[in-house]
Amino acid sequence: MNESISNTIKCSICRSNIDPDTLFFQSAVTFGVVCNSCKERFSEEDITLILELLLISEGYFGMYERSHFCLEKIIKEVAMETKDASGMPDFEKMYITVLHKALTYGITPHEFEQELVAYLEA
Repeated sequence: MNESISNTIKCSICRSNIDPDTLFFQSAVTFGVVCNSCKERFSEEDITLILELLLISEGYFGMYERSHFCLEKIIKEVAMETKDASGMPDFEKMYITVLHKALTYGITPHEFEQELVAYLEA
């Protein structure tokens, strides 16, 4: 038997330990479990979005230091990586990729949208 396997339940968003004796939220879509802190912080819609993005990509919410997040730098990097067949940026793929990167810096979907609007209006 492999003794290195842990029985600890981890939040699918922030990766904090979840006490099995406490209430927690489980997504019906991805079956990921979410701690009470994340459940209180995010709407069910945001939880579903975050879990889906983190499921298809690596990482977790707040994996990187929030103060190192630079929307402009990430947009420029992602624009180079997400060109379509004609060589133009694929804006839908760009949006999803940049949102995923924002999540790994601890930026909520709402904060991301606010920063994106401010960036586009500048």
